Amino acid sequence: MQTPLKITFRHMTPSDALEAHVREHVENLERVYDRIIACDVVIDAPAGRHASGESFDVRIHLTVPNGSFNVCHDRPCDDTPLDAYAAVREAFGSLERMLGKHRSFRRESRGRPEARIS
Repeated sequence: MQTPLKITFRHMTPSDALEAHVREHVENLERVYDRIIACDVVIDAPAGRHASGESFDVRIHLTVPNGSFNVCHDRPCDDTPLDAYAAVREAFGSLERMLGKHRSFRRESRGRPEARIS
């Protein structure tokens, strides 16, 4: 990655363990797609979370050559609370699928056979 990873914690105390969890996911993304320019992650705890048990929101902005991706993992519709780790995992899962499609599309448009992402 050309610029350092930026992780922002909102309405919560920064957590070294959660930051390490995010960094691990970013490293996995870099294995899938090695042309990542920048990645900004915002983890947002709802106000009053200690009493209500609500889920965390995770927003990711990823910049690659010729484009960018935005993933916003909001609170689930079924009101099942997700902890911060699960919300990060789901957001990065969505981003990895988007990035895989982007990579496949770029290969197909250049006339190369589609690469399989494992």
